[in-house]
Amino acid sequence: MSEVKLSYVITTFNKLPHLKEVLRLLIENVRHDEEIVITDGGSSDGTQAFLQNLFKQGKIKRYISEKDRGEAHGYNKSMLMAKGDLIKIITDDDVFYYPAIRECRQFMEAHMEIDAIVGNNCTGYSRNLAPPFLNPEMRLEFEKWIRGEQNTFYCNGLPLMIRKSSLSLLGLFNPRFLCVDIEYTIRTGSIANYAFATRFIATRIINDQSNSDRFVERCKLEQRQLCKIYDYSIPPTWVDDEIIKVERSGWWRFKNYINSMLPTRKQVVCPRQENVEVAQSVEKMGLDCVHQYYYTELEKLNQKIDSSFLTKNKIEA
Repeated sequence: MSEVKLSYVITTFNKLPHLKEVLRLLIENVRHDEEIVITDGGSSDGTQAFLQNLFKQGKIKRYISEKDRGEAHGYNKSMLMAKGDLIKIITDDDVFYYPAIRECRQFMEAHMEIDAIVGNNCTGYSRNLAPPFLNPEMRLEFEKWIRGEQNTFYCNGLPLMIRKSSLSLLGLFNPRFLCVDIEYTIRTGSIANYAFATRFIATRIINDQSNSDRFVERCKLEQRQLCKIYDYSIPPTWVDDEIIKVERSGWWRFKNYINSMLPTRKQVVCPRQENVEVAQSVEKMGLDCVHQYYYTELEKLNQKIDSSFLTKNKIEA
């Protein structure tokens, strides 16, 4: 086995302000037997110089900066460079909860039969600060897969952790698709041994550069194509305009809110500033404030949830 137990892999392109916040938190949490591997797609915003400086300081182990063919291609480069026994996908503009990630690592180290882990995650906005809304549909689809009601499932890539030795079975990401994480889980769910972490692993931060916001129609089309390609029934939340629709109706949220027992939380202001209105723009409040706020929200959510892992055979505590 490798001396490196876990590789955090990142791909990025012209998102330096976001990347700085993601790496700030990651570098604070990386352990001595873990590494950070980054692929930059040839950014023109100073990313390469920033990564070179981190490399010289020994804060990242490997990086490459060159033109690539999109997110999937970038992640594939990072995964092939990674030395760890486990690979954790990290996006360049979202917020991750590292105590939950460490629990995923411990679970995979104790259960060598597990090829990959997905898990709970939620969604927030960089434009204002409000409690994130949860994404229960991915757990519901996973539970259907556990019960044998369908041959596969989908999940986004934020919680994804992969055993490197399982790549020979799972394969790499497919550069043909924009929805690379959804394609990956739908494709591999029918052949791999997955677990689902009940802790909230990450919060997706919707911002002006989010692909699912910039290319809504392409995402809708791709997801319908994936269901046909892999013989996967279209999930209920993908029907018509619900596909990748971020601003979901109040009725939809009510029906799908899995933590109905949690007390309703009011919108709160940035913990690092006073007298900041919730609707204030990200330019005024700062990305550091956004990331700190959503990290705190993840911490609150996870304090109310017992850590367990759902598998096809049983539920592991």
